[in-house]
Amino acid sequence: MKIILCYFSCTGNTKLACEYIAGVLKEHSVELFDMTIKKSPDFTKYDLCGFAAFTDYYGPSKLFEDFMASVPKGNWKRNAFVFNTHAGASGKTLLLMRDYVYSRGYNVVAAASLTAPVNFPPQRVNPNDETDINPNPEMLEKFNKFISQLSSILEIQKKEEAVPECKIVLSEEEMNWPYCVRIASREDMGLKKTDEKLCTRCGVCVKKCPYAAIELKPYPVFNQKKCYGCWRCYNICPTKAIYTKKVKNNGHYPAPAEEYKKKLRIK
Repeated sequence: MKIILCYFSCTGNTKLACEYIAGVLKEHSVELFDMTIKKSPDFTKYDLCGFAAFTDYYGPSKLFEDFMASVPKGNWKRNAFVFNTHAGASGKTLLLMRDYVYSRGYNVVAAASLTAPVNFPPQRVNPNDETDINPNPEMLEKFNKFISQLSSILEIQKKEEAVPECKIVLSEEEMNWPYCVRIASREDMGLKKTDEKLCTRCGVCVKKCPYAAIELKPYPVFNQKKCYGCWRCYNICPTKAIYTKKVKNNGHYPAPAEEYKKKLRIK
């Protein structure tokens, strides 16, 4: 069976979770697709379609919304699943992701959340942030059950039987989390600046910005109207030259934490 798993990952937490799913489901053909490529693939070639993203201010990011809008709307009910990573407060992310996927003509048959280390610089005041131990054994067991569910769904599909839509049940606390407009993260991040003494003009921030909001002239120039405050440029700057009013030279998360990688390593 062929599976495609489309993901948006800024610092690698979500991508690593996708790679973990692909590793566990190695008896199937699992293709990973980076949403930042923008152009959506031909979903008709796959038996099961997955969509993964991180929680951005209690909902899916602007790039996820834009990507889903680019997915051709079909009259079929192709089966799909959604999952998100978050560092403690998922809010209504899964519900909103399901709605976006459903609106493109898909039958959402499975959904899950995985708690991952914090990659939000203002919250990473300690280099050894306590959330780096996420997910705990209970969280990981729950995620593994979700992957097993995907395998069961594929077996049902082989028999050409209908797979029921999944029900996403949120806690009262999650339901009470407010939905923030997509510019909230940009406004909270504030203006970005570059320490020209540290900047080597390598262009990594320009290449990796998912919103094409940075240009080199000759140092990074940030287009505030295009930015959606994902902090990717700040996190991945190799010389820590990018800073904001809130944080400078502190709290970087350029790649998944070592403990997180260890837990999501296929044995």
